[in-house]
Amino acid sequence: MNNGHGSRLDPDVRMGETLEVEVVRAFLRSLQALDPDAAAGLLAETFRLSHSGLPSVRGRSAFRHVFGLVASLVTRFDIVALDIAGNGETVLTARRELVKIGPLEMLIWACGTFEVRSGEIVRMHDHFDWANMTFAGLRGLLGIVAPPLRPSRALLKLPSPPS
Repeated sequence: MNNGHGSRLDPDVRMGETLEVEVVRAFLRSLQALDPDAAAGLLAETFRLSHSGLPSVRGRSAFRHVFGLVASLVTRFDIVALDIAGNGETVLTARRELVKIGPLEMLIWACGTFEVRSGEIVRMHDHFDWANMTFAGLRGLLGIVAPPLRPSRALLKLPSPPS
């Protein structure tokens, strides 16, 4: 499918999937690949990212810079479960993410609201729970000294995420 966006998008579009959902899937794949350039390439110049309780990131180049720093620290980022739904320009996601920084592994959940216009993401608001983040960090620290507690071990029992 050529929709004017070149190779940034998955050529194997799911039946009935909208361009907006396809763009968000491509963005999440680029995050998983820890590829700041590919991720930023799907954003509008005026992009705005907000997370629960954290400062907003405004602009494509600011996102590219911040995600580049994150990607330099993170050694693995996998979306291990993903629910995604679109309604016009709005795409909602609920996902579980495995984040690895050196020996520390954390399995966290996040919900995202994306706004996509003309094939570019103009806004992303991610919601997560600080208690969940704290528990994931503590479990990750325990997993360093007790490998069976590592989240990646538990993932062996999860179904593979849809591609």
